[in-house]
Amino acid sequence: MGRAYYVFENLEKERSRIHDAGCGHCVRAVAVQARQALPGRSHWHGPFPTYDEARQQATGLGLPVEDATCCVGRR
Repeated sequence: MGRAYYVFENLEKERSRIHDAGCGHCVRAVAVQARQALPGRSHWHGPFPTYDEARQQATGLGLPVEDATCCVGRR
């Protein structure tokens, strides 16, 4: 599939961030989030096969959208 992307919707900080699925930091975050879910406060969406699809999903959430500086923001 090549590159894939996730969107992290953070309702506490009122933003969504696009993450590269291959980033070790993000992979660990997804695992931690699955174990320590914060119902109603944060959600992972994806994976999405392209950045554009992830961006479209993030935009549709109605929050400001950022590229995660740990991975996507470095590309």
